Amino acid sequence: MRLRRAASLAIIEEEGRGVVVYLAQEGRGIGLLNKIKAYTLQEKGFDTVDANLRLGLPVDLRHYGVGAQILLDLGLSTIRLLTNNPKKIIGVEGYGLTVLEQIPIAVTPNPHNLAYLRAKANRLGHVIHHQGLAVDESAASPGLHDARPAAPNLPADPGT
Repeated sequence: MRLRRAASLAIIEEEGRGVVVYLAQEGRGIGLLNKIKAYTLQEKGFDTVDANLRLGLPVDLRHYGVGAQILLDLGLSTIRLLTNNPKKIIGVEGYGLTVLEQIPIAVTPNPHNLAYLRAKANRLGHVIHHQGLAVDESAASPGLHDARPAAPNLPADPGT
């Protein structure tokens, strides 16, 4: 999260304008205590989705209405959205904003986050980018997806 936030701020700084709206929806809206419980399950081998489900929680409880209202109150009606999560586009458009462009936030895979990024891409539909290369279903070298071989510059999935 901290790296994505820093990357987002760098993109906004480069653009010379932008708005950051932070909504306290820890752990995709399940709350801090449940997020800690989910982390414990992830340490036991569950991915981020299965950890929520094992706790009897929905995969994603976030709501985007407050954030959309803040942007509308600022006078915005069309935006370029910094996100890897296509569902956020649907979420804010449902409140009257028009998303002109989804701008991905580059995330560098490493041994500590690879399984998490793979779950985000494969199970939650996130578009994960690395070094300017899209590593999603439509990419020629989708390194994070289990069904295809890893791109040369991304670590292979040890489970394949």
